[in-house]
Amino acid sequence: MWQMVYKYLVGTAGLTNMLWGWDVGGGSTGLSAWYPGDAYVDVVAIDNLSPPYPNASATYTELLTYNKPIFFASIGLSYNIPAAFSGNNYTTIVQPIIAHFPAVFGYSMWAQNLGLNEQNGAVQCLTGGPMLNRSNLPRFSRAR
Repeated sequence: MWQMVYKYLVGTAGLTNMLWGWDVGGGSTGLSAWYPGDAYVDVVAIDNLSPPYPNASATYTELLTYNKPIFFASIGLSYNIPAAFSGNNYTTIVQPIIAHFPAVFGYSMWAQNLGLNEQNGAVQCLTGGPMLNRSNLPRFSRAR
């Protein structure tokens, strides 16, 4: 299905200015059976909301084998954050990514139903570390 959508959007519709990100849940392994193929993926991503990300380690290790840029597709506050990471503090959410996933080039932030004014450290999270902003988006080039 992924390849069919890719071929339609890129080949038929001519949409060649998109990045194709393949996102898997933290804790997922045995991914090769589901991987669409190098020609159809620009970046690979882990979706794992709550720190300390124990499930993401095996997924991260497996994603490294694809030799693609790695992204945390969703980090953020959820209702099941361990006590050590409570207080709606994004600083404690980002630190484990920086410390344990050095190949990750960025992340996107998710906040369930909390406003930015309710999220301690949100400004630092949005502007610092490996946060992906348009100004620091890696340059990707490949022949299609």
